[in-house]
Amino acid sequence: MAKPPDAIQALSQDLDSMRYDPLRYVCYAYPWGGKGSGLELESGPRAWQRRLLKDLGDSIRLRPHDPIRISVRSGNGVGKSCLISWVLDWSMATCRNCKVVVTANTEPQLRTKTWPEVAKWHGLSVVKPFFKLTAMGMASTDERFERTWRADALPWSEERKESFSGLHNKGSRLVMIFDESSSIPDTIWEAAEGVTRDEGTEIIWLVCGNPTRQSGRFRDCFGRLSNRWKNYHVDSTTVEGVNQEELKRLIEDYGADSDYARVFVRGEFPLKGMRELIPAEVVRAAVSRPLPDHGRDEPLILGVDVARFGSDASCLCFRRGFDARSIPMVKATGIDLMELVSLVASNASEHEVDMVFVDEGGLGAGVVDRLRELGVECMGVNFGWAADNPGGQELCFNKRAEMWVRTRDWLKRGGCIPDDPLLTDGLSGVEMTYAEPRNSIQLERKELAKKRGVRGLDEADALALSWAFPVMPVHRSVGSDVADTAYDPFACLDA
Repeated sequence: MAKPPDAIQALSQDLDSMRYDPLRYVCYAYPWGGKGSGLELESGPRAWQRRLLKDLGDSIRLRPHDPIRISVRSGNGVGKSCLISWVLDWSMATCRNCKVVVTANTEPQLRTKTWPEVAKWHGLSVVKPFFKLTAMGMASTDERFERTWRADALPWSEERKESFSGLHNKGSRLVMIFDESSSIPDTIWEAAEGVTRDEGTEIIWLVCGNPTRQSGRFRDCFGRLSNRWKNYHVDSTTVEGVNQEELKRLIEDYGADSDYARVFVRGEFPLKGMRELIPAEVVRAAVSRPLPDHGRDEPLILGVDVARFGSDASCLCFRRGFDARSIPMVKATGIDLMELVSLVASNASEHEVDMVFVDEGGLGAGVVDRLRELGVECMGVNFGWAADNPGGQELCFNKRAEMWVRTRDWLKRGGCIPDDPLLTDGLSGVEMTYAEPRNSIQLERKELAKKRGVRGLDEADALALSWAFPVMPVHRSVGSDVADTAYDPFACLDA
C-alpha cells in the first residue's frame, strides 16, 4: 500500500537526518523484534557492528570529502554479510544519486551469498518501496534517477579492470564494497585505488573477509598500509549470537594452533597460508579450449561421488585422457543406493568404461560391493587413505588431496571440462593449506567448504576420482596399434 504524502515527507526528513549516522539508520530501518519479521529474537546490531557503524558515521561527518577506508578481518558467523548489507542500504537511502559497487572473491560468492543477503535486508527496510531490486543490482524507482542512483553487484575480472578504475560520482557518494577480500587480486585493488582520488565526493571503501592469505592487499590493510585503513579484528569466540559450542568442536577437530582455527574462528592470518588449489583462470581455460584430436586409445574412467545427504547429488564423471567433456556428466538426487548401482552399471556398460572409481567413504562401500557382484570393473577409494606421493609430485596429506592435485595438473596441461557452473565453482572454490608431515598439501573438509558457500563439490570430487590410480585401457579403439607395454596412464600429467 502506498504511503500517504505526509508519511513520505516524514520518512524523507528522517532519512536526511541520518546521512551521517548509519548506526541510527540500522536501528530505525529494520523491524527489530517484530513478530513475523525474522528478527523476533534480535534487538539490533551486535557490539562490534555498532562500534564500526558509529565510527563510520563520525568519520564521514567530520571529514565528508576524505576517502574512508574500513577493513574487517574476522572468523566465521560474526555478521560480516549483514554489515555489508546495512552499509549499502544506508548509503542508498540517505544520499540521492549515491553509487555503490559490490564485488567478492568469486562470482558464485557474489551471486549466491553476498547479494542474496543484501536482498534480504533491503526487503526488510523501510525504504524498500523506493528502490527496485534485480538479480545483481538495485536502482531508484524514480525514472529520473534510475541510472545515477544505483548499486551493482559486479564480478571482478583482471581483463576488465577498468570497471573499477572508471568509477566516479563527483558531488555525491561513492561506495565500494569488497567481500571475502583476501582472494581478490592485487590488480583489482590497484584499479580501485583510483576512485579514492576524486575530489568533492563522499567516498567509502569497505573490505571484509576471512584472513586466508599471508600476503596481498587485504593483508597489507593490517600491515604496511595500516595507517591508511580503519581496521577491525573480530574473533568469533567473542561475538554474541555465535554458536560457541560449534566453535569449540572445530577447534578440537583442527587444533587450537591450526591455521583453520586461526583463520575461520579467531580471524587471524594463517601461519602457512591458505589459498585456492585450482585457480579460477585454469578452470575457465579448461572450459573454453577445444577438445584434443588425439587420445582415443586412452582408458575411459568413470568417477562416482556418492551422495551422503538429501541435498547432495550422486555424480558420475567420465574422463578419457584430456577429455572430460564429450560424455555428459550424470547427476542424480533422491535415489537409493540400489538405484545408484543400476545407474552406474548401465552407464559403465553403455560407454564401455575401463574402470569405475567409487568414493567408498560412508555409503559408498555398499555401492562398490554390489557393482562387483554385477561384474562391473570397479574400485572403492577412501579419500582419507594415505597418498601415494610418487617422485616428482608435490607431497599430499591424503588421497583426496593427491587426486585433486592430479586434477589441477591435468587441467593446466590441457584438460577439457564442460561448461557446468557447479563443476567449475567446485573446482575453483576449494582452499588448501600445508600440513605436517613434511609440509604436505591438505584440502579443507568438504562440509566446511560448503559452509563457506562453495557449490559443486560433488561434481568436482567425481572428476578428481578419475585420477585415483593408474588405469590400463581394456576397450581399445578399432585399429589401435598402441602396445599396452608402452602405455603410461599418467602421461598427460607429464606433458
